[in-house]
Amino acid sequence: MNGLKKKTDLIYLIIGLLLPLVYIVLNELWLYGWYDANWAKFLPGTMGKIVLEDEYLLDAVFCLLLVTALTPLVVKLRREDLELGKIRDSVPMRGVNIVKTTVIAFGISGMSMVWTIAVDGLLGEVKLFSDGMEEFENLFGQAHGAFGYFWMLMSVAIFGPIVEEMIFRGVMFSALSRYLSGGLVVVITSVYFGIWHVNVIQAVYATLIGVVIGFVYLATENFWFPVIIHIINNSIETPPPFLENNETFIMVSNIIKLLAIIPALVLTVTMVKERKRMDKVMLQ
Repeated sequence: MNGLKKKTDLIYLIIGLLLPLVYIVLNELWLYGWYDANWAKFLPGTMGKIVLEDEYLLDAVFCLLLVTALTPLVVKLRREDLELGKIRDSVPMRGVNIVKTTVIAFGISGMSMVWTIAVDGLLGEVKLFSDGMEEFENLFGQAHGAFGYFWMLMSVAIFGPIVEEMIFRGVMFSALSRYLSGGLVVVITSVYFGIWHVNVIQAVYATLIGVVIGFVYLATENFWFPVIIHIINNSIETPPPFLENNETFIMVSNIIKLLAIIPALVLTVTMVKERKRMDKVMLQ
């Protein structure tokens, strides 16, 4: 029985480490199918043209398909972790605190902003970072109208974060936890999460985001905590078209982000300490 469990854990580990790469390959195949293999011809009427005109619609559908495909695996791993005593709560939404998740989301958004400002002001002459900043600024296309913004929101702020959390916290975190300590798992998944974003600007702040979210997940044992934090964070960075160039909105938003950095870090540390305290109580 132990031999079978070790083989199963090893399979989970391999799947967890390969999933980010599989995502990239599948995404490339998905885009190739629509833009080069002309899958749009199989859609009725003008639907094919509509799909091809909106990159965010395609990405949202791709992410939704991955969410559907990954859900059974994430649920299975969570149930096994519960049986192994690695987590204590089998009810996904229990204990999610919207105030805490919002503060942490604004805080990590503030950290990202500080990083990009630092790059622009201090590292702008370094080619690696200047090229990275230029690539980063051109990374996301513009949403066209209400329809385009809806799919942009679905892609960048809803389904995208859910898929990423399923991969890095739902599968990889669980698989690594069977071999390594929680803190080390947080570091590995966070660094992997950063590197996975490829762009040097994104890689650094994605790693920081991963560390905070990872420790929150470690402390709460609740998959929906990181998911909601990630969704709120990406939503903050995806304002509707009528606000994205509004100076008052940008100023107020930036102030809130900066003010939230310290409370977010304090909350995260407090949650980790509370988790350790609860573990000690349970061992007595």
